[in-house]
Amino acid sequence: MASLYSEHVTWLVILLFVIVVQSQDISSNPTDKKWTEACQKSPEFKIEKNLAVRMCLFWSKIATTFAGAKVSCAARGARLAVFKGEAKMEILFRQRKIWYRNIWIGLDDIDQEGMFVWHDGTTLNPMDYYPLYFNRPNPNNYKNMQHCVYLWTEGNKLDDSVCGIRFYYVCEKVIT
Repeated sequence: MASLYSEHVTWLVILLFVIVVQSQDISSNPTDKKWTEACQKSPEFKIEKNLAVRMCLFWSKIATTFAGAKVSCAARGARLAVFKGEAKMEILFRQRKIWYRNIWIGLDDIDQEGMFVWHDGTTLNPMDYYPLYFNRPNPNNYKNMQHCVYLWTEGNKLDDSVCGIRFYYVCEKVIT
């Protein structure tokens, strides 16, 4: 009986911790307020949060090629968004549920086939592909023509595609 009570108490403590963490406003200290103000200086950008992760994002309302998306983001002082890690991927998945559109993101293997590089310059380790980023058998470089990555609405994961196809895109303003 005591171990059952102890187990319930442990789960209650964990649940309370999660509730407290999720309810905290990450913009409560001066540094975070500066970050929020910097993002809000660009009215078309929106602050997206998930737990302790925040991103300053612009969601396109038009479809364009991967190269066009990169140019559009650069013109906004941003880059194609980098969704490294589970918390950031959850932000992307939430948006997919709202829009149900294919969306270009900042990941490609244009320079070297099979070496996917995030647009912050880091590489995505092939050991990390599954299950967070891709569904098998993707990325598959179908017909040796797929080098740009997008959120695939039908597969509910990332996929590689021909870079010249027109999809919506998401830009990320990097604020330090």
